[in-house]
Amino acid sequence: MVAISHTKLIIINLKQLERSIKTTMQNYTTDAINLRSYNFNEADKIMVMYSKEKGLIRCVAKGTRKPTSKLGGRMDLLVANKLLVGKGQNLDTIYQAESFDTFKGLRKNITKLSYAMYCADILGALGIENDSNCSKIYDIFYTALRNMSSAKNTNATLWNVIKFQLRILNLSGYSIELDNCVRCNQQIDGKNLSFCVSSGGAICEKCSPKTSIQEINARVRNTLKKASEVGLMESLYVQDKEILERSFNLLRDYISVRTHKKLKSADLLASLV
Repeated sequence: MVAISHTKLIIINLKQLERSIKTTMQNYTTDAINLRSYNFNEADKIMVMYSKEKGLIRCVAKGTRKPTSKLGGRMDLLVANKLLVGKGQNLDTIYQAESFDTFKGLRKNITKLSYAMYCADILGALGIENDSNCSKIYDIFYTALRNMSSAKNTNATLWNVIKFQLRILNLSGYSIELDNCVRCNQQIDGKNLSFCVSSGGAICEKCSPKTSIQEINARVRNTLKKASEVGLMESLYVQDKEILERSFNLLRDYISVRTHKKLKSADLLASLV
């Protein structure tokens, strides 16, 4: 046998240590909620998730489609996991996943589940990687799912979705204007209200003939203003389902314009709202 010198042995150990440190630095841990998935090869899936530390992430979940997969149900949609992820050149790889919330109440009610998927679609469309607001956005999404999961009725579910929409729009730089006309900046008295979806705000009577608008009433505006001001855990403000539906629809249409595409889940919601 050829003896390895002490110096060479030290060099080999240092290289191994360097590789180990490099690998460790490329790994990261994060809390993340599954938004959607795509089949990839015969056994794998590509997972799109919103994470607390890195915003929108896309990762390969290897072997997930196999019956014996350790990841299994942890990669179902709308499941919150603690992840160990390996950084990749194109796609990251999920090494470990530990579920801490499956939002069981959503899976027992098709209406709740549909609204939750709609919220997930919004994050998939508006979310970005390494967003400076990702921790806030994650907490808003997680709280919205928890609230919807325990909501006692459709009105309570709608109220939570409205609050979610307004906060995500605000953090994404697309907040709506309800006090002043977005055309002339004049204060609106609240008697004759219109909303311009393309501009994202209220329109006064003087400017309304110049643009495509939706008519709204003072109760819709007050509901939207209240939803943007109260805390995420605040109980239902208005019991009128029609007002809640109109408020939701206005935000849905505005989000559709801002994302430049119609969200798939919106088609299903059209049959529910």
